[in-house]
Amino acid sequence: MTDLRALFVVAGVSYLTLVLQGCGGGGGGPTPAPVPTPSPTPAPPPTPAPTPQREPAPPRPMRSFVPIRAVSYKAVPCTEAEADTPDGKCFGRVPGPDLVQVGYSPQWGPKGRDDLGTISRTNATSVRVYDCLGKESHHDHSAFLDRAQEVGLHVMPGFATANICNGFDCYHSWFNAASTGFELGFKQNNDWHAAISMLVLMNAPNNLNFEGSPLPPDKPTTAQGQASARVRAALSALDGLLAAEKAAGIKSAVNITIAWGAESLNSIDGNVTNAIGYYGFQDMIAGVKDPSIAGYALQGVTLEELQTAFRTRWTHSVNGASSWTFLREKIDEVYDQHFSGAPWFLSEFAGDLSEQTHNDLVDNMVDMEREAQQGGSFIGFSYSQYQDDYTIPNYAKGMFGLGTDMVGNGTTGYVCSEDVREHTPTCQSWSLHCVTPNVEPNQRAAAVAQAFGGDVYGPGICPKQKDITV
Repeated sequence: MTDLRALFVVAGVSYLTLVLQGCGGGGGGPTPAPVPTPSPTPAPPPTPAPTPQREPAPPRPMRSFVPIRAVSYKAVPCTEAEADTPDGKCFGRVPGPDLVQVGYSPQWGPKGRDDLGTISRTNATSVRVYDCLGKESHHDHSAFLDRAQEVGLHVMPGFATANICNGFDCYHSWFNAASTGFELGFKQNNDWHAAISMLVLMNAPNNLNFEGSPLPPDKPTTAQGQASARVRAALSALDGLLAAEKAAGIKSAVNITIAWGAESLNSIDGNVTNAIGYYGFQDMIAGVKDPSIAGYALQGVTLEELQTAFRTRWTHSVNGASSWTFLREKIDEVYDQHFSGAPWFLSEFAGDLSEQTHNDLVDNMVDMEREAQQGGSFIGFSYSQYQDDYTIPNYAKGMFGLGTDMVGNGTTGYVCSEDVREHTPTCQSWSLHCVTPNVEPNQRAAAVAQAFGGDVYGPGICPKQKDITV
């Protein structure tokens, strides 16, 4: 990936000099009786200088994608009070999950809360986004990509995993999602938008949380049946993506991954057992070698095209909900025994929420960064996540919470989410609150910035918290 360079503009500081002037006079005639000289009027105290305001950082150059130092951008516009309903939803409804659509620009854009700028100022190099291919098909998505590129962030856009996969065949849904995405700004000339460095094809497909028409597919009850279902879904999604690229004339080398859940499972071919997350790595190796192992027949590309894309573009990944110490022992230390030469990263890293302190989080992330710079198989991580999601009970693991003060005019734009069967949109605007860095229990925003070598500030941070020492 070619690095972009940007010039930094340095503003000078001007000083105001106060000049004091004196005056005098005289007259003729008799000299009057002397009058006592009045005491001089004390000079007023100097007007204090205004408190300097931190200016937004200038655009950053686009740095190397690897090592990956990312933030997972989840930012549901629903406060804890608004989500405090029996169903845990925001006024009985859930905001659209596709944050890349232009209606959310007051959250992530420079004229609003500037979340992308805030992420960049932590010194992150990438941002992972969810459900932005396959959940909304009518509004522009290029503005998000342009803004990310402007502030030096690579983008890892994700497909909506809970899509139509009858019989766990996801080909048509992924073909349509990618094709629609090209029309909404993901395509630039004959390639993906320049900000995009990796596509997240699926998120935790091991959960088998797919939709169907008219009903979701029945989940198999045996471990082998579940393995076959998840691999069929993964292969068909990859087939659909590659076919959509070919139909659109995309000549791409953009990386592709599936973010597997960190469950302990056996791979479809039994080559790895009780494998935390990396069962999925072996699933893909076995499935790409012979799709019939999962009962799948290719529909859009040839076996050679599938295998070439996997060999040249694939990166393994897993969502880790534990400390790096644990994940390194369970995955990293055994990885090269099975997958030597293929890169992998943590598609989500939140640490051990129940035990880790601020310093633990910093140490974990610094250790991961150090290992990712060694040129081995491990290439980085994405910190999960940007903001607390109050619609999920006891899910306080964001770098930021939502405050009470409003930003800008106090609302997002008109944002939509579609029913995956009928593609009927549900649209509305949502309240736009400032973000407040989470202090308890682990000071996550400060920990991320310290580990990344950046800072925590921006126009969207709540008053009296504009500057956070890290």
